[in-house]
Amino acid sequence: MTASLSTVRNDRYILALIDFVALYLALFLTLLIRYDGSFTYNTVSLHAFPFTVISLFSILAYYIAGIYERNVVYNLKKTAGRLGNAEIAIALGAIVFFYLYNNPSITPKTTLTLYVAFSYIIVFLIRLIYARLSSRPTPMSAILIANGREADELFSRSVEDSTLGMRFIGRIDPADVALEERVKDMIERNNPSVIVIDNGHPGTAKILPVLYESIFSSKRFIDVQTLYEEVFER
Repeated sequence: MTASLSTVRNDRYILALIDFVALYLALFLTLLIRYDGSFTYNTVSLHAFPFTVISLFSILAYYIAGIYERNVVYNLKKTAGRLGNAEIAIALGAIVFFYLYNNPSITPKTTLTLYVAFSYIIVFLIRLIYARLSSRPTPMSAILIANGREADELFSRSVEDSTLGMRFIGRIDPADVALEERVKDMIERNNPSVIVIDNGHPGTAKILPVLYESIFSSKRFIDVQTLYEEVFER
């Protein structure tokens, strides 16, 4: 009696790929300025390996910083702060890498400074364009029939995060003695598109007849634990 909720997970992978390409653009602009436009193929090949390693590390740093999270993608203020923290980590990691790599043909101090600056600007511009071009999903109305920590976090997230895909218009404790009447009344009054329910709670069995009636009205049923794991990736 559960359904899978669509997420921005595919967009996350696409953004990560775009970011990786953008980091090469940052390297190109860095070399363009560093060598005053006169760099050669040898210059590019010399920097290709170390900055490919740094670019891969950058994507990991972005992921750890949380810029691919659902509630950050459309929030440019959060993106700017987390991206800045990631770039600091990238700079520190790159310093350690160049200390170990130790290629005298590369002058990492100036090159790395320009690279970090360009990568921040370009990646942030990508987020800006993405937020402008991508339409935020229209939240579906939902009711939550569950209690406990997972239910509390999901209810709070639906208020804070418009990209969740649903907005809880009501919540009912499955231990409520008048559970069947309350569920039936809330469904009739609010006509929710989604019903999130704790299938593992013993009280759920009492309202199965009411819920089965809603199956034929195109309502979606999602288990609270399944939804929680998908939203918070735990």
